Amino acid sequence: MPRTDFFIKEGDTMPAIEARLLSDGEPVDLTDAYVVFNMEHISQDTQVQGQCTVEDDPEGGNVAYIWKNGDTDESGTYEAEFLVDYDYPEGLDEFEADESFPPDRLLRIEISRGL
Repeated sequence: MPRTDFFIKEGDTMPAIEARLLSDGEPVDLTDAYVVFNMEHISQDTQVQGQCTVEDDPEGGNVAYIWKNGDTDESGTYEAEFLVDYDYPEGLDEFEADESFPPDRLLRIEISRGL
């Protein structure tokens, strides 16, 4: 069974999902880049997509996606990735991914049912 990279409970918006984007073991320079978190339920038509914040120094490759209300309403198993557009578009409508992270697999996220 594939390992789960991140757990969150249904309806929660914290903690944020954080990642350090690496290429050949080195942090990716995110200066002037637009980073998007993209997540899909593995068996339903549920998708979450939104802009990430670049944490601290953009040359360090650290990003975070802060969950919005509704993002975690559907419990289940999801696959996710971080997408980077290095030409900083005006917004999500003009976004064209240049690279995806992690490059070798999709992240596995588990949203567990609440009481």
